Amino acid sequence: MLSRERIIKAALRIVDEEGLDALTTRRLAADLGVKGASLYNHFRDKDDILVAVAEYALTRVPERMLKEDVAPQQLLLWGVVALRDALLANPNLIPILIRHPSLGRANREAVTARLIEGGIPVEDVLLLHESLERWAIGNAVSETADPTASAIDPETAKHYPALSKAAERRQKTSHEMFETVAASIIRTVLEAAEPASRPG
Repeated sequence: MLSRERIIKAALRIVDEEGLDALTTRRLAADLGVKGASLYNHFRDKDDILVAVAEYALTRVPERMLKEDVAPQQLLLWGVVALRDALLANPNLIPILIRHPSLGRANREAVTARLIEGGIPVEDVLLLHESLERWAIGNAVSETADPTASAIDPETAKHYPALSKAAERRQKTSHEMFETVAASIIRTVLEAAEPASRPG
């Protein structure tokens, strides 16, 4: 039986394995063993399918973000780490996320409510969301383009000794570095907001 979820999962498999250009309604219908017209009972067009695929793969909020009673800063960190992990797992969907910034609005609404309840100044919530999302997207683009970019071979090291020394002595993994910078973004925005939120 053809369902919206079955279509999304099949489309995601094609995009992950072969790229965005490989996904056509004809190809998707063939993979599902149905006629192309039947897809339009669930989606308006190919772009509608891609948006649904990206929504499914990239912007699902971890359940613990809405259930566990933790500080707002932890919620933000969980969210941006989950987004980066999803982007690294589905890098071919990054262009869709960039073209459709409204993706994940329902999830963002639920998390925003938690943040405001937790004491985050309402005027700073979007700054936090946007800063962290851009950091996750940029990091994922960089890492998927060249996962070994920070490695320096011996020949290159002769010309760039300072960079070579820094790469050699780096103590954090790329994931740990991502979390460190994300936590710094959160801390910096909240510290800047403190004076403005104080009465008088």
